[in-house]
Amino acid sequence: MARTKPIIRRADGTRENCSPEQILAQVAADPEIKNLPGNGKKIDLHGYFTSDPSQRIANRLLSDNKVLPQPLQNRKEAETHKQEAAVQLERAQETLATLRARVASAATAFCAFFPEEPPLKTLLDLDAWPEYLPAPGNLSLPPLMDLLSLGQRLSESLDTYNKRIEIIISQHLHLLAKANECIERLNRDVLLSRNMLPQIAPNRLSLDQTQTHLEMLMPRLEDLPSDLPDRLKAYHRATTPSFAQRCRAFF
Repeated sequence: MARTKPIIRRADGTRENCSPEQILAQVAADPEIKNLPGNGKKIDLHGYFTSDPSQRIANRLLSDNKVLPQPLQNRKEAETHKQEAAVQLERAQETLATLRARVASAATAFCAFFPEEPPLKTLLDLDAWPEYLPAPGNLSLPPLMDLLSLGQRLSESLDTYNKRIEIIISQHLHLLAKANECIERLNRDVLLSRNMLPQIAPNRLSLDQTQTHLEMLMPRLEDLPSDLPDRLKAYHRATTPSFAQRCRAFF
């Protein structure tokens, strides 16, 4: 039995008798079609027809299976790594803000028991007063063990903050280095291809400039002396009178 073409009907059930030209005219009259980018302009197929036929077939197969050609895949991966680096840096700022608050808290507790800046600068071997240290509070000096505990807390919070900066910069540069690998592969594909335009390949990222920028954006805080406990013990002995001295003063 011969197969018959299906009857096309309108929404109201009446039979549709439209030629292909009429169907195309109806589609072209649709406002949504008229507002599409490039409407009314000729389609530039020069690149398509000048490419190798086998490459056109390969691109068609890739398109049908929703697989990007390798050059475009490299470009997409490069952009993905750059986006991951940006997100990583944004989250890192929040982490640093939390760690910086811990430094500020430890610094305030530590400086509260010193009378003024000059003796504390000498004690900590500082050329200038660090911006993370508040003004001394001039409270009575606590017992030695408490003072040592305060000094250790401040040293550890500074060390944690500075190490976190190193990790953040290292992770950021690692992601950008992976993006550069994709860009280099894409550049090689462009050089070997007769059909891909050079504009498709973005420029390599300067890791040295990025590192310099990040170090300026997230400067390290000045570390305290490694022998801080010994310095605090000496300061405590010199500042706090001994039992014999207190007895002599009493009598």
